[in-house]
Amino acid sequence: MTPPVVAYADDYRLTVESLRFYVPAFHQGEEAERTLVESGDTLPPHERNRLEVQARLKTLAVAKIESMCKPLIVREIHKLINGSHLRGNDDLFNILYETGVKVGMIKGLRHFDVNKIQAGATNYLFQWIVTYARKELATHEATFGIAPSRFQKLKKVSAVRKKITEQLGRYATNQEVLDYFHSGKADIKTMAGRLNSPNKGYASNKAITMDLVQEQEKFEKTMAYVQLLDPLEDYQRQLDQAVHPPKPFNETIFGAFNDTHPMTDQAVAILMSELGNYTDMTPQVRHELDAMTKKEYRATLKRITEMATDPHGPFQAFIRANAATLDAGQDYMVGEENNSTTDKVRARYTAALFPHGLKPRTGEHQ
Repeated sequence: MTPPVVAYADDYRLTVESLRFYVPAFHQGEEAERTLVESGDTLPPHERNRLEVQARLKTLAVAKIESMCKPLIVREIHKLINGSHLRGNDDLFNILYETGVKVGMIKGLRHFDVNKIQAGATNYLFQWIVTYARKELATHEATFGIAPSRFQKLKKVSAVRKKITEQLGRYATNQEVLDYFHSGKADIKTMAGRLNSPNKGYASNKAITMDLVQEQEKFEKTMAYVQLLDPLEDYQRQLDQAVHPPKPFNETIFGAFNDTHPMTDQAVAILMSELGNYTDMTPQVRHELDAMTKKEYRATLKRITEMATDPHGPFQAFIRANAATLDAGQDYMVGEENNSTTDKVRARYTAALFPHGLKPRTGEHQ
């Protein structure tokens, strides 16, 4: 078991470049490991020895990647634990850490295409780690014979009830809780989707029934264990962030870029939605989002991705010129070896995103 880490003194951190080096090594090691298991007994000694040496690359790659992202893993697991009624369990950290690394991270590495590792790859891998740690936590949290998936729904209902109760200054009724879900107000933005229009709720929230709401109320009252569902920092924190984003749009990298390279209102609206900058959204921005079809949203988002990952494009030039002052700018940088952007693609995203052309405003970042 990996012991809890209080401090971590290491100057290395997980980057896209390090993934480009270690992911191929992981794949080579896993392929050698698979060959040894399937046909090791039939291989000649020299071939078996070669594969055994190569198989060690998997263990070495996993260990190195783990060491580079260990501080982030530790931080996120502590957040999960602090939001759980099991936070007093001394072994919980080790269990979640091992699951996140030994299951989540390895599954994530297996899904990587070594030829398509670009900006955002570190976040992609980290999501695998956190997701499996969260699933493991849900399994341990789900007591009283309740399935983990059902328990998470009860937590979700409880978080919404608590939020409405705080807003109204009185206990929220079951009907008020149900209406909150169906109105779309409980929708939480993820990087995989857009901000929904008002009065349109996500399908999962539309599927919340009165029976489930009543079950949550009965569960808390009859079990007489309010602490089980009360803290809910997990979903509650996400609900709060849906209203209070961590950073204003103009302080993000894309916001700073837009100040000097003005994009279309539609592109800005999509960026704000993807980044979760809800409080910055003006009525005009919300109108842009509401007016867009899913096809238009995805097409414009694709143009933004093309622009952001073009090594010779304006966004990468902006990052290089302001690398010393941009927060997390290094995470968005792509190298020359990833230059698959043709002149046709460049002309396409320029026409779609920049109504005034690509000449930056003067007097600010260049």
